Amino acid sequence: MDEATDIDSMMQRLGSGPVDLLILDNNLPQAESFRLITRIRKEYPTVHVLIYTVHNELILAGRYLRTGVRGYLLKDSGETEVLGALSTIMAGKIYISDSLARHLADQKVDPRIHSFDSLSNREFEVVLQLVKGYPIAEIARILNMNTSTVRTHKNRVMKKLKVSNSIELITLAQKFQLLR
Repeated sequence: MDEATDIDSMMQRLGSGPVDLLILDNNLPQAESFRLITRIRKEYPTVHVLIYTVHNELILAGRYLRTGVRGYLLKDSGETEVLGALSTIMAGKIYISDSLARHLADQKVDPRIHSFDSLSNREFEVVLQLVKGYPIAEIARILNMNTSTVRTHKNRVMKKLKVSNSIELITLAQKFQLLR
């Protein structure tokens, strides 16, 4: 078992020999997590990826599962659930929690959850930075984008989520527990 504290050391470890399971906190510093997972899935297709996070699974889990991760687990999960998730993933199956399974089965969900699903991964990354309060220039630096591109994504996000300002965006993000 190895541990990496940043993206470069993680990618170096993945390249140095076989890795069966990568447990990834989606809050790595400077991480563009969706692009990172896409890269990992492309370069190391046999590596099973489990997202282990504090972020609300109802919004993020489906998005991560679509990028190819094998499971999504909240950090406040009990030991039994963690062991079950690891066993499921190592058996080649996808792990989802009971609460996520209930959510997916329940069609009477706030329709704005589906609005978050309408965002591209890049737009969603911009949202995650906006709700942290970062200015456009800082978001551009963090996500390695032009400021004009960040502004374009922000405008699209506001329209798709039907919010008119940053306060409404932050309020919506808090409602769906995107902020912790």
